[in-house]
Amino acid sequence: MGRQLRLNQNVKVIRYKQGVTQGRNTLISSTAPLTLLRSMVLGRIKDLNLELSETDCQKLTEKFISDANEVSGDIVLRAAKRGRNASELMGIVLSRHMMRHELGSDRRFGWYFLDDYAEWLGQREEQIADILTLSPEGTSDDKLHLAVMIGESKYIDIANLAAKRKESQKQLRDTMRRINDAIFGSPKRLDRDLWLSRFSDLMLNGIQFPANSPIDLSAWRRAVREGQCHIYLRGYSHIFVSGPSDAPECSDFAMVAEAESSY
Repeated sequence: MGRQLRLNQNVKVIRYKQGVTQGRNTLISSTAPLTLLRSMVLGRIKDLNLELSETDCQKLTEKFISDANEVSGDIVLRAAKRGRNASELMGIVLSRHMMRHELGSDRRFGWYFLDDYAEWLGQREEQIADILTLSPEGTSDDKLHLAVMIGESKYIDIANLAAKRKESQKQLRDTMRRINDAIFGSPKRLDRDLWLSRFSDLMLNGIQFPANSPIDLSAWRRAVREGQCHIYLRGYSHIFVSGPSDAPECSDFAMVAEAESSY
């Protein structure tokens, strides 16, 4: 049974690992204790001084956990086991929100926690970006396009900004370079067809269309697999500075050095 189907059946926490050549391994837990995690996320939300009511803070807490679970139950499991991973969860959810907002919330998305796919990316989990999204789009001339976006996030206080910004950019740069070389490398990589096949499989596992959708997912997957779909790749390193409350304003936007289409 696939990950998406289990999510549809309201199984709350799913850990999903994709191997290189073996079949998929899926470990499921629907009873993981989330009381501590809720408390940690709630505390971080209150620390932001958003002037929300207690009820709204609790609703936002549940939204964070629910959105994280839509990407991977492993994010939730890790945060439930280790307190500092509650910040990781919040960063990933905020990064996902920004990526979704940029592409447009009316589109169809597949979301993937890259630690679940570290083995076939050939990178260790701690050296890889956080999330991948695939979002198909049509054009007026009926050409098929696939948006591929990579997000790496940190949710930190300002004391760690310089170090974590550097670390985040390196993780994004390494992941973008690996995918960019595999898909767009010149001369063509011998394993390019394998990578395109993987993206095609990811679309099947993570993107759902309603029965009346004008998009034919099988045709789209075939176009990706055969190299007939235009793919554009973009990456983001998102650093969310949560405090302290008297910290100076530090919002910024810049290109990531030595990483094409990365910001």
